[in-house]
Amino acid sequence: MNQAALEELLNELRSTQDLPVASTSSHPPPSDPAPPPVPTQAQLDSLLSSLTANSTPYRPPSAPPATEERDLSLLSFPEAMPYLQDLAGSSSFLDALGELKAEQMDTEISMKDERNRLEADGKRAGLSPHAREQKLNEWDKQALSKWKKLQNAQRSRLQQLGVPTFAPTLDPIMLKRQERVMAVLVGFLDD
Repeated sequence: MNQAALEELLNELRSTQDLPVASTSSHPPPSDPAPPPVPTQAQLDSLLSSLTANSTPYRPPSAPPATEERDLSLLSFPEAMPYLQDLAGSSSFLDALGELKAEQMDTEISMKDERNRLEADGKRAGLSPHAREQKLNEWDKQALSKWKKLQNAQRSRLQQLGVPTFAPTLDPIMLKRQERVMAVLVGFLDD
């Protein structure tokens, strides 16, 4: 609280002391009530100096201590930021994140190569375009299933690593939040 605001508050308090208090009892008020004690200027100055001496500047909240149990998967994106900042300082976390990224890239390349090889094999075998398309559609379904398993495994691993918002889920809101957090994590790897 700044000095001017505190002075204004003190002045307002002083002015309310002068107002009569409505009686809630059925007895008439005494004829000569004693006025409430009015603090001296020295007392008010002392109060003001003790308030300003004890005030601390605002600090944004940081991640709670590790001893505090909290379900990190339920955090909002802004709530997750202090945790992400802490994780960015951990070389073991960044190494594990790099391994996950490399595993994903290897899987993507492998799947693409396998699909291209399947298509080329179908052409060499003289399969009709319709038959090749059916084989590719069947392969695509299997590949999509493998991809979803990889994603769930990655979500579980990220949750084990303490990354907020991560847990296996199909909830579109949570998935969008995870995408936003993942963009931040990938940025850590790029630095």
